[in-house]
Amino acid sequence: LHAPGALSRTLMATTQAAFSHGFWLAHLASPKFCRCFLGYAEEEHIKAYTKLLEDIDEGRLPQFSSAEAPAPARAHYGLPEGAPLREVFKCMLAEGMLSR
Repeated sequence: LHAPGALSRTLMATTQAAFSHGFWLAHLASPKFCRCFLGYAEEEHIKAYTKLLEDIDEGRLPQFSSAEAPAPARAHYGLPEGAPLREVFKCMLAEGMLSR
């Protein structure tokens, strides 16, 4: 969503709060399950960004291959002015691989 309204922001905040509290309770009940869940989520993160980069490289996502990285992403990852959006995804993939 580019400019979410009040209802969308409220729903996102409520969902995030419910998941956070639910995960905290699940961690109290079964820390092993939560570690497994996070490992699965990290693996899916890596698969998704690897596939995204492959699709960009193979020309299936022309809107991403020609887009410039937004300023906040460039600042966060230390990318130069005019860096392509692909470089942001590459940095996100590298971050995910570090947390394995």
